Amino acid sequence: MERLSIGKMAFLNGVTVQTLRLYDRLGLLKPEEVDEISGYRYYDLKQSARLDAIQHLKTLGMPLKAIKEQFDRKDMGRYKDLLRAQVRLIEKRREELNLMSRAVERALENCRRYEEAPTEGLIVLEHLPERLIFRYNGGIDIYECGLEGYETLLRRLKARVALRGLPMAYFCNVGSIVRKSDLKIGRMRSADIFLFVDNEFAERYQSRKSTADDSEERAEGIESIAEGVFACVYFRGFEKELGFAEQLLNHIAANRMRINGDYLCEVVAELPLFPTASRDMLVKLEIPVMF
Repeated sequence: MERLSIGKMAFLNGVTVQTLRLYDRLGLLKPEEVDEISGYRYYDLKQSARLDAIQHLKTLGMPLKAIKEQFDRKDMGRYKDLLRAQVRLIEKRREELNLMSRAVERALENCRRYEEAPTEGLIVLEHLPERLIFRYNGGIDIYECGLEGYETLLRRLKARVALRGLPMAYFCNVGSIVRKSDLKIGRMRSADIFLFVDNEFAERYQSRKSTADDSEERAEGIESIAEGVFACVYFRGFEKELGFAEQLLNHIAANRMRINGDYLCEVVAELPLFPTASRDMLVKLEIPVMF
């Protein structure tokens, strides 16, 4: 047997000396011989086969602990179970990467909307497609509690998303709702906060939704915002909403439009590049209208 030093064994197999030392400590690949005086490790070239097996299983995504257990058990059934579990893990990671990719795309879209937003205070009509929202009623009127109440509701919304095991990649483009019934009598009241979602989110939500009929369960749900024409106004800064809401409502009345649904206050973009003590947001108010 030709004794290979740890350095030569590492070089021949394209790994590092630190990797071989780790495998030794874990009992994955022990050297054939350890010099009792110097402590030097020596390997047999035939041990490369076991090293290849370790690297192969690592390539499949198996953690070293699972590889060690498989080596110890030498059980084909267990090996197949590990492979099946690895397939499920890879699928989950692929799904997470897809969600991350969509989150990045959303962030880029928000940057575009931020840069191309109409002049602050200019009222425009936009034809918008049907959209889905995840809505949560936190029991706090944000117009009474101000920014602190809004932040409290955001925390509760975020907690509900997490509770359902839904991806945080969706936690952008949040907003609040004033229901049509309140709007038509001139009352600005909102305890409903939402985030825009897609069909996949809705499906995942329904599959994770509890069957329990508690108050928290009833306070949330998926809603559809119907396609239509919306009177919209953009501005920057949470504190300006009520002033621009009044301006928008007056414009609708002056132009003989009819309110055709709920009022939405959407955070179009919030760029996290220069964090401050309060939120610097591009906000969009939108009310569906008919002529």
